[in-house]
Amino acid sequence: MTFTDFITTRRTTASKPTADIRSRWVSRIIARNLHEQGAAGADTYLRDYGRGISAAKVIALAIQAECEGCDDLARGFWAAAYRLETGLTPADQSVSDVGSTQNADHPHIPPALPTTQQPPVLAELPAHLQPGRVITMQPVDASRTREDYIADPAYLGQPKRDGSRIVVCATNHTVCYQGRSTALLASPSIIFDGVFVRVAAALGPFVLDGELVFLDASGGEHRTGSQAAQANATNGHPDAPVRCRICVFKALFARGRDLTVEREYVRIASADAIVRTAQGMLIKAGVQHHDVEQVFTARTTAQKQALVSRQQAEGREGEVWVRTDTTYIGGKGGGEAIVRTKYLEEREVVITALTSTTVAGRPFGAIEVAEARSDGAGAPLGRVGSGFSTADANAIAALVARHPEGLRILVRHQGCTENGMLWHARFLRIVGPIGMVA
Repeated sequence: MTFTDFITTRRTTASKPTADIRSRWVSRIIARNLHEQGAAGADTYLRDYGRGISAAKVIALAIQAECEGCDDLARGFWAAAYRLETGLTPADQSVSDVGSTQNADHPHIPPALPTTQQPPVLAELPAHLQPGRVITMQPVDASRTREDYIADPAYLGQPKRDGSRIVVCATNHTVCYQGRSTALLASPSIIFDGVFVRVAAALGPFVLDGELVFLDASGGEHRTGSQAAQANATNGHPDAPVRCRICVFKALFARGRDLTVEREYVRIASADAIVRTAQGMLIKAGVQHHDVEQVFTARTTAQKQALVSRQQAEGREGEVWVRTDTTYIGGKGGGEAIVRTKYLEEREVVITALTSTTVAGRPFGAIEVAEARSDGAGAPLGRVGSGFSTADANAIAALVARHPEGLRILVRHQGCTENGMLWHARFLRIVGPIGMVA
C-alpha cells in the first residue's frame, strides 16, 4: 500500500477523534506550539509522548490536526502511523521538508532547519567541540559532606537538575544537539532551533552545556514531556500545559574562544549573554512554553547555604559542586573537580518476587518490592537491581524461599517517580521476615 493509499483508506475508516485526543491537542500540542511547527511538531510530540503509542491513536491525531487546518502537522502524524503499520518510510514524505513552514504567529522565529542523521562538520568550531564529539564533564559522588563544599571557597555550587544532558552547538546557519553519550539528539523544538541560529548570527558561534527538562504545572522537573503531562494529570490538572526548558550550566565555546581550557567561572560567565539574548528573543516572539535559562551559580557561603535550603524545600535531587579553577575535563576523570551531593531516602520494603537472569552464578536479576506493612506487602514499588553482591543475592534467595510470607530489606533511593515507583533504589541490607522485630 502506498502512503497516499494508506491515508485515503485510514481517513475513511477511522473513528472521529475522541475527547481524549481533543484534550491532548489542547494541553500538549497547542500549549507547546507544536501545531505551528509542521511535521517536525509531530516528531516532537511522538518523541515526548509517543512511547508505546498505537497507530490508531497516531491516526486520530492526524485527523484532529486536519480538522484544525494544520496539514503539515497532520502529514507528520500520517507518516508516523504509516511506519508503525507497515514498517516502511513514506516514499513521498521528505524529512528535510517537514519544518519548512514559517512560524506565522511568531515572526521573530525563523523557519526550521533541515535535519541530518550524520554529525555535520561546523568549520567555526574546534574538532573536540563538533556535534557528536563533545565529551561532557560528569560529576562523581562527593567524598566529603555537603557542609564542606558550602564552606570551601574553592567550589561553586549549582542545583542538580532532573532532566537529560544536552549540548547545543550553534552557528548562524546550523544548530545541533548532543546527549551525554555523544549521540546526536532530535531537536527539542524548532522554536529553539530558530532562536539559537539568530543568537549565533548576533554573537558568534557557541557551544552550551546544559540540561533539557520538562516542567509540570507545579514546576516539577521531568526528563520527558510525557512524564510532566502525567504528573499534571495525577495532580488534577490534565489540561495544564507542559513547559520545555533548556537549563544552561556553562558555555564551552563563545566569542571565538575555546573555553574548555579556561577556569570554570569563565565558562559560566560566558554563557550569560547567550542565554539572555536567546530568552529575550523568545519573549519578544511571544513564545510562552519554551525557556532558556542560566542555572543559578552559588559563589559565597551564604549563597551556597541558600541553594541547599532551596533544593531541600523544593524536593530536588541535590547539588553539583565545581572547583573554580578547573578546566573542562571530559567524563569522570576530573576526580574532585566536579562532585554531586544528593538527597537520599532509606526505606524498608518487602520482597514480592525475584526476577530471572541468564548470568552464571547469579540466583536472580533484580528484586521486586512493595510497601512494607505489618500484615504483609502493600502497593508495588518497582525493582531494586543494584547494591547486592553475589553473596547477598544467594542469602536473599535462600531467605525468600524459606519465608514465603515476605522478607523485609532496607533500600536507599532518590525519591519516587510519578507512578509511585522507587527512583534509583539500591539494596542496603536484609532486615528480616515480616513480623520479626529487627
